[in-house]
Amino acid sequence: MEGINTRKQQAAAAKYLQEKINDRLMESGVTLMSPETTYIGEDVVIGEDTVIYGCVRIEGKTVIGRNNVITEGSYISNSEIGDNNELRAVRITDS
Repeated sequence: MEGINTRKQQAAAAKYLQEKINDRLMESGVTLMSPETTYIGEDVVIGEDTVIYGCVRIEGKTVIGRNNVITEGSYISNSEIGDNNELRAVRITDS
């Protein structure tokens, strides 16, 4: 059994887990324009036909509806977003 013993191994494990989250979202109809620069937490729920650009971080108990656009530089945490929104470089927390 191998463990995570170095920072390099820790980074590789985090990358692997993020890829699994991103794959699950894309398979459910979410478009990630730049998955390698997008961080989405494991508890986040995102509706289909939502488009997320690169350099976006979404975490915590966040629920995002369908048909949204979230642009670069956005940060969303522990919030609920409805359907049909365009969020441009926003910071939304506990909302």
